[in-house]
Amino acid sequence: MRQLPKNTKSVFRLECWRSAGAGAIESAGMTILLLIGVRYFEFSEGFKSLVATAGSLGLLVGPLLVYWVQTQRTNISLVAQRISLIGAAFFLMMFLFRTPTVFAFLGVCAMTCSSANIPLISSYHQKFFPSEIRGRLFSRVIMIRIITVSLVSFLAGLILKLSIDLWPYVILFFCLSYLLVAFFLSKYPEYHLERNEVHSPLSGFHWLKKDPLFLWTLVSWMIMGCGNLMMLPLRVQYLSDAENGYWLSAEIVTFILAVVPSVVRLLFVPFWGGLFDKISLFRLRIFLNLFYAAHILLFFQMKSIWGLILAGIIFGIAHSGGDVAWNLWVTRLAPSGRAADYMSVHTFLTGVRGFCSPFLGFWLLSFMSYSSISIISGILIIFASSFILRPAFCKLDLKRRIE
Repeated sequence: MRQLPKNTKSVFRLECWRSAGAGAIESAGMTILLLIGVRYFEFSEGFKSLVATAGSLGLLVGPLLVYWVQTQRTNISLVAQRISLIGAAFFLMMFLFRTPTVFAFLGVCAMTCSSANIPLISSYHQKFFPSEIRGRLFSRVIMIRIITVSLVSFLAGLILKLSIDLWPYVILFFCLSYLLVAFFLSKYPEYHLERNEVHSPLSGFHWLKKDPLFLWTLVSWMIMGCGNLMMLPLRVQYLSDAENGYWLSAEIVTFILAVVPSVVRLLFVPFWGGLFDKISLFRLRIFLNLFYAAHILLFFQMKSIWGLILAGIIFGIAHSGGDVAWNLWVTRLAPSGRAADYMSVHTFLTGVRGFCSPFLGFWLLSFMSYSSISIISGILIIFASSFILRPAFCKLDLKRRIE
């Protein structure tokens, strides 16, 4: 840290602090909101699917947000701060107006604000984190986020076990977390995005034609993401389904789905961060695909608590590498200063699959078993690797970074 440039040190420290609040908000979208919806409001399949998409709409607005910031020449940290304040307001309204419809729709809106900021923050990573150590710096940031996710998920599970009626105070805590994020974003150095060559609300998409490697990477990620994301919300349903799955207490559900993976993520994220700086991105992605497929197959095929915990451990390993790869891969492929454009396209497509996949999963569950759906999911994830086999072994991303 002592040898890093002054601006890099400043942004790195602020990112560490911001990640604490962001981790608390992440725990809401990962598990807590859906758990409250299932246990307290007894949501219908439609509402369950809606809550499971929390955050995906924010990814969909990424290209439009980047275009607006480029057009207005606005300081991107100021925009990100205001979006976080809006997210805090949504959680506050959920606390005040405690009805199922308000909870479902405002929960999605609140998580939308968190994911909408991702392309803007990624531009700071490319600008201020040196490429040769970017993975290692980011892994330290994400470790703080992981610790927060684990602690908040565990404590929220205990509170909800004590009384599910206490859920509004858990939501109020998420509101305060957003305010913490907004405060630290206000301290970031001023930074503006350059206009794209093709200046339009969807200008980032012209890179798909201009950069075939970017295009095929997104195709692979789309197939893998659909297979993975349609299963993740089904895990909560599976552990709350006394007839076809399990009926476990709230703190056991959060322990299996959040605490165990978070602890493993914490242990493995430095490994993946270092590996990101050394090997081909595409080889890294293939390794991660295998771990994700193994997690899903074990979770829904092994009929024991220990099998669920083992699946949670494998998911933690995969998720730790996914944290690094998902957030940083565009900084390796994108031309200098174009990380926000690449990331906006990446997050948009992530939002598409994130919004559609939970509905697909719950729809398949209406006429298929958990086990059968998990096999389909595993096949999709493994098949996704076929689209990036050539760049994986040619190390095209590493050559581009050197050039």
